[in-house]
Amino acid sequence: MSRKDHIHLVTKAANLYYVKKEKQVAIANRLEISQATVSRLVKEAIKENLVVFKLNSSISEHINLEEELREKYNLKDIYIVNHSSDELQLINNLGSYTAFYLQNTLKKNDIVGVSCWSQALLSTANLMTKLDKSFKADVVQILGGLGSSTFESHAYQLTSKFAEIFNGKAYMLPAPGILDSKSGKDVLMKDAYIQKIHELFKKLTIVLVGIGQIKQSKLLSESGNSFNVKELEILKKNNVVGDINLRFIDNNGRNIKTNLDKRIMGIDLDLLKKVPRRIAVAGGKQKHKAIRASLLGGFINTLITDSKTADYLIKSN
Repeated sequence: MSRKDHIHLVTKAANLYYVKKEKQVAIANRLEISQATVSRLVKEAIKENLVVFKLNSSISEHINLEEELREKYNLKDIYIVNHSSDELQLINNLGSYTAFYLQNTLKKNDIVGVSCWSQALLSTANLMTKLDKSFKADVVQILGGLGSSTFESHAYQLTSKFAEIFNGKAYMLPAPGILDSKSGKDVLMKDAYIQKIHELFKKLTIVLVGIGQIKQSKLLSESGNSFNVKELEILKKNNVVGDINLRFIDNNGRNIKTNLDKRIMGIDLDLLKKVPRRIAVAGGKQKHKAIRASLLGGFINTLITDSKTADYLIKSN
């Protein structure tokens, strides 16, 4: 990963150790790394002249804001990357740091749930390098990915790519994300393999998700996994501002359950909240309200986002 991403981690560890006076074992638990790695990082901070009597890093402004946001929204952690008005560059910035974060915090035998319709997560997978052969983590698709043939490969590619990187098995969810009817979903739920995937949802140790706005992305729409105009109006009347895994939430972070919700093939938010590490990768002005709602609802406990989104979140009441 890039030196800048590494220095970000060094600075965060140094801030917790030298400024916040936290013990190395607590820092290790917080950052999901080993105590030996923490020891190495805090020593490196001195060697790199990041620590004198205060942090001496251009990233320290982000670190301070990360601490404020972590406390405000009761997060396990948050990581801020540079904002870009160019959408592709922003996705790359988010994906780059998420790749670095996962490379350093995944643990052997983790079971990782992946939402399959996120451009930022696809960027993450493309930027990661294969982990050591001694490492193994299985990957479970937590939202149906069947749709138009062109975009169906996106869902398959994302899940299988992560599994390849983690030296684990890929468990696909062979169904559309949105069924035409509840009865159609009920039929599929009788399938033994789909039942197996849903049982794996209960064993997840990590989930990786994007956060969607009420106006659904081009990727999702063109895949066939989206609601029509009339259905979206139902959501708007319920003050929905966005979604996590096609489970919709309002401005106050409440999970809005309508009849549309009964047609979704994927993990629900009640079960998602039971997963120990819930990592969201999302940014950009159009997602500000949805990201804030996700934090208020407690659906995620680790956020990787951009600096302008972070500014919005700290100023929001």
